[in-house]
Amino acid sequence: MERHLTRLVFAAMDDNQDETGWLEGLVMVISDKPASSWSDEDLLVFENNLKNLSRKFINLEALQKNYSAGEGFDVRRITLTRPDGTEVNQMVWIEGKCKKEADEIIEELLKKTGGNKQLNQTLIAELTERILKTSD
Repeated sequence: MERHLTRLVFAAMDDNQDETGWLEGLVMVISDKPASSWSDEDLLVFENNLKNLSRKFINLEALQKNYSAGEGFDVRRITLTRPDGTEVNQMVWIEGKCKKEADEIIEELLKKTGGNKQLNQTLIAELTERILKTSD
């Protein structure tokens, strides 16, 4: 689990403090700054960090609900946000025997793009859009 999420989980599980201390600990982990020294700008940072952490927990929860450790499989959650704001979330199961073939195709594509970052980003966006669109 990502370091920031791990820190938040441990702070949330801390039962050695009173309610105020516990809440201050959570706020400190989320904002990386004690609430007693916040400016108006720090409140915006806190809100943004909280939104990002919430999204990460929701994604992690979705993976855990849908993942049963089976031999030869791995799972990913892919989210695509379209320009109009709609999102497509999809669980993607990666079968071990397909991964090797996929890796070979990916290497070929990367060679063809010649390391062009913009082309690589366009390729992943378009490929994701087309694959998820056919699965809607």
